[in-house]
Amino acid sequence: MPGAFEIRIAASAMTSIQRASRWWRKNRRAAPQLFDRELNAALDLLEVHPWVGTRAMHPVHGEVRVVVLQRSRYRVAYQLHEAAEQVWIVQVRHTSRHPTRGR
Repeated sequence: MPGAFEIRIAASAMTSIQRASRWWRKNRRAAPQLFDRELNAALDLLEVHPWVGTRAMHPVHGEVRVVVLQRSRYRVAYQLHEAAEQVWIVQVRHTSRHPTRGR
């Protein structure tokens, strides 16, 4: 897609994504694919509208933007690198968890 930003995912964020996806499929029998669908939709949106996230300061990653997966309640923190046309996903975490604790 012309003008689309490249989505890059940090290794620690990928680990969190994989863990959340496995947990969701195992424990949410009524909607086992909900997390995966919501995350994919958010990533598709960020490819073309990377400014959509709310600006925030992250204690580890500094300035980030955040989108929340409304139904699964996960928070996706990312850094926008406009010059390189890249979106770096730096953290994926359930909204009930502190941003710098645990995995």
